Amino acid sequence: MSGPFNAWLRSPVLGEAAQRVGEAVRFESALPPQLRELAILVVAAKWKAQYEWWAHERIARREGLDEGVIESVKAETLPDFSNSTEAIVYNFARELLDEHRVSDHLYNDAVEQLGEARVVELVILLGYYTLVSMTLNVSEVPVPAGEDAPFIDRTET
Repeated sequence: MSGPFNAWLRSPVLGEAAQRVGEAVRFESALPPQLRELAILVVAAKWKAQYEWWAHERIARREGLDEGVIESVKAETLPDFSNSTEAIVYNFARELLDEHRVSDHLYNDAVEQLGEARVVELVILLGYYTLVSMTLNVSEVPVPAGEDAPFIDRTET
């Protein structure tokens, strides 16, 4: 197994519960896959979670996320969005991860664009992938052999 799952095996009850949440987030959410992957990449970049970025960058491309957006998210610079819904998801994710809350104005924009249920799902997704990123970083899960790490490992410099 790869990703956070080996670490979660050490706590089978909570690991299984976390895995079930992840399954629902990935496969049962009403969030469109392109928006889901954008939000995951924002979390991975925030945490510099090597494996998480490596795994989801390719999924994001497959789901149609623009290459320029992917590169900007990785660099933590504001992407040039051609899609207003992607901009809302990005801004919501960044504000929540950076400020630990979301302004009323941004929340209302997100509800208007996505609907209340999808906004709740976005918050759950951001929380779940924060858990995943934390697990990956604490467990120092590397990218697969032969693959380049997407972020500079500051512990080695």
